[in-house]
Amino acid sequence: MPAAAVGSGWAWWSGTKDDVLAVTVNDVVGILSQRLIAAHALNHETQLIAWRRQIMMLQNALRSLPGSWRLLLEYPLLRLGRRIDAVLIHENCILVLEFKVGSASFSAADRRQVEDYALDLFDFHAESRSHPIVPILVSTDAIVEPVNWPLVWHGVTPVMDASGGTLDHVLAGIVGRIHPSRVPLVAGAWEAAPYRPVPTIIEAATMLYQKHGVADIAAARADIGNLTRTTDAIQAAVSEARSQGSHLVLFITGIPGAGKTLCGLNAVFGASSEAAFLTGNLPLVHVLREALARDASTQSLSLRMARQKTESAIQPLMGFLRDSLKRDTPPHEHVIVFDEAQRAWDADYGRRKFDLPESEAALFLDILRRHRDWAVVIALVGNGQEINPSYSSHGRDSRTDMAQTYGIVQ
Repeated sequence: MPAAAVGSGWAWWSGTKDDVLAVTVNDVVGILSQRLIAAHALNHETQLIAWRRQIMMLQNALRSLPGSWRLLLEYPLLRLGRRIDAVLIHENCILVLEFKVGSASFSAADRRQVEDYALDLFDFHAESRSHPIVPILVSTDAIVEPVNWPLVWHGVTPVMDASGGTLDHVLAGIVGRIHPSRVPLVAGAWEAAPYRPVPTIIEAATMLYQKHGVADIAAARADIGNLTRTTDAIQAAVSEARSQGSHLVLFITGIPGAGKTLCGLNAVFGASSEAAFLTGNLPLVHVLREALARDASTQSLSLRMARQKTESAIQPLMGFLRDSLKRDTPPHEHVIVFDEAQRAWDADYGRRKFDLPESEAALFLDILRRHRDWAVVIALVGNGQEINPSYSSHGRDSRTDMAQTYGIVQ
């Protein structure tokens, strides 16, 4: 059955044009709802209704489109903590669709949302840089003005508007204006492509950090001299690992407010290599990104673009794990900062969470070990902040587990 055959990729559901036309709406919604329950523990009836309308519109639009297509529904950008409603892959272009079911208008915020998704693909998705990316906002009940067709050539085009009744017309118009690609896009390779931020993103984030005011995060209680010495020691160890081709684990300990977060950020932005600050504290992700972006926006860069530039350096920890565990290849990063490592869960929890009998520390180390040249894990350990009952009950902590797994403690 088509739904079962194509429902297990990176996207929550994906299939070719023929799959889309052959499958029933209920079959697709059934697979999507299973993923929704697994991801959020709640089944939202409004989401199921929206999916039904969305799938029917896509089926109608694809029915008359020439050429081969692949549809990906709920495509996750795991490292960024986002999920795209729908992506249509053609051999010559990538169409990013954001559906606002029941909406009768095209708001500026909705346009920014779908444009941000397209920019995310261009900046962070390895297979999205050689083909045009067209963001499309579908407000199902809106009245659409005459289409102002963009030049579909390279990079991200301006946002296009469509309604439920004009989506087929908009997609057909885009297809008719696409120049044939010298290297056709392969849908399967695109769907499984790794996270790879463009070099300019990393350079821009480093530049923004060097001019930031985020040191205020730790200013209240931090010993500046100790912060400097610790940062220097981390950077020296990272440089040594790179030059000697070794794998290291570094532990940074201290009471709350001692400056561990700032040391971790200094390590990420001073690594002169691919590096990321990973935290399970999602509010902290947003606060740190926003602090850097707001500092940068006082310069010649807009706040919106500054936010885009900081996303490679500060990432949700679970997004990193989920993305990396689906691959056998090394991650983009050679250096990771493991925030709040004292809260790492053990193998029993890992078996329940990922169906893998591994602790969180072991998973991180196995992922970084894929780098055959060198890698560094920097674990930030807060004294007296252990909260995982499985660790406290066994009298263990993440430092013990990392040492036993990697055999290296710095």
